[in-house]
Amino acid sequence: MLITYNGVKVVNFGNYNLRRVLSRLFVAAVFLFPFENIFSQTCGFGCLGLSGFYGGYSVEKYDAEGLNNFLNSFSPKDNLNFNMQKGEGLIVGMNIVRANYTDFFFTFKGYYQFYSETQEKPMNSDPLKNIINAKFEMNNWGFGLNFGIPLFSIFDWKVIEGNLSFYSPELTVQEKYDNYLVNEEIFSSDRVRMGFSLGSGLIIHVIRDYVSLEATGLYSFAEVDNLISEKTGIKIPAREEKLILQGGIIGIVQLNVGIPF
Repeated sequence: MLITYNGVKVVNFGNYNLRRVLSRLFVAAVFLFPFENIFSQTCGFGCLGLSGFYGGYSVEKYDAEGLNNFLNSFSPKDNLNFNMQKGEGLIVGMNIVRANYTDFFFTFKGYYQFYSETQEKPMNSDPLKNIINAKFEMNNWGFGLNFGIPLFSIFDWKVIEGNLSFYSPELTVQEKYDNYLVNEEIFSSDRVRMGFSLGSGLIIHVIRDYVSLEATGLYSFAEVDNLISEKTGIKIPAREEKLILQGGIIGIVQLNVGIPF
């Protein structure tokens, strides 16, 4: 097809007619438009579509009736009154994939969380002479997935977050006399335990695409049947009860720092 203007050749479509050309352009636009929108989304290694890591502080509560009963049995007459119920520590991780869209975002992340609780109780009237020190640790690593929506220019709401954790609990009991260690026994698990948690959270953008603060509240579903002494092979607790009956509320505050991907 030849198009002329005032006798001057302007466009020559050769064997193609104008309808065929326009139809092909339309089809190309229809197929390219969705891909343009897809690739315009930010998909990378980090929060807010960034490549980066995060670190923060975490607190986890748990029902440790079996653990406390075991610790208080060391010297019943001294009324040791151990009450383990809350571990504190740090969490570090990386958002492996985070896809930001106009109306929502989702994140897949990996993390390592290490926290512990330590209590010290006197075995007689002189607290400096004979002391029992107990340290319980529930370090874990895991993966998480969350789904959220933007609220305002600086706020995002993580509507739901789920984490799958693998942890190795450990209990260290020390007896000290006049600040000198006279006996130590370590109780550990014979296998890696698994638990999960569900919750929600809020993301505050401090510097868009570079720095954000993230606060998350979750409920943990985790339990520990027993631990085994590395010295004697004895299992604790001795009676038919769980060391950790169930998990509880988890609070995490973290700082996200990243580089645009």
